[in-house]
Amino acid sequence: SSSSSSSSSSSSASSGGQGTETTSDGDAAAADVAPCYGFIEATYTYHDAAKYYMTHQLNQDQPFMILDNAKDPIASSLLLMVHSALYEYHEDALMAAGYADEVKMMSPPLGVLSYWGPQAPGYGGAVHTTTAGPIPPQDLPLQAIRPVDAPIYIANEAFGSLRNPDATLGSNHGWAECSLVMAENILTKYFHLDPPHWMDPAVYAKYVQYPATSVNVSEIHAQHMEYTATNANQ
Repeated sequence: SSSSSSSSSSSSASSGGQGTETTSDGDAAAADVAPCYGFIEATYTYHDAAKYYMTHQLNQDQPFMILDNAKDPIASSLLLMVHSALYEYHEDALMAAGYADEVKMMSPPLGVLSYWGPQAPGYGGAVHTTTAGPIPPQDLPLQAIRPVDAPIYIANEAFGSLRNPDATLGSNHGWAECSLVMAENILTKYFHLDPPHWMDPAVYAKYVQYPATSVNVSEIHAQHMEYTATNANQ
């Protein structure tokens, strides 16, 4: 596979009440620290949608910027927008728990914005794309999941596939979703584990479970060797 040069952006906001860890959206606890503040990743986007955030990252000497609610009115506006969007998404659950009014009045004191593009130091790649070959892109995860006739399995974003809006396997990949879906299909198909009980069976069948494939692994390897030999001769 080769790397494309898609620009991407992520932003994280620090909560104003109980903190969250960078790797978790649950309550954080740290020894000898009270209160414990942290960050939650609020958005991750790329391509044209990421360009919206370019106006908020003014420095180019490092691929991230601290958004300070108290010192920067532009940063304050972005943090308020992120907080409002998160509140709207969780409003029903917050109302049921009795915390809606309290959380709505919170204001994130800090945020971190990172925009990765050609202007960012160290920028050298973005997401994987599939190079031309004998395997159609939509068939790649079906073949790569067990590439040889042996108990060897692959769950990796570079070989996965993001679903199209109609739930068919697409040619785009490169996100953690691809690794997780491949791992799930390995566990259910080859290790006979049950699907997660918390997921809607209809959603699981449409967006997680891979369609069956009848392509022979040996046949795929033969096609690949023939394709490689042909290109080597050229």
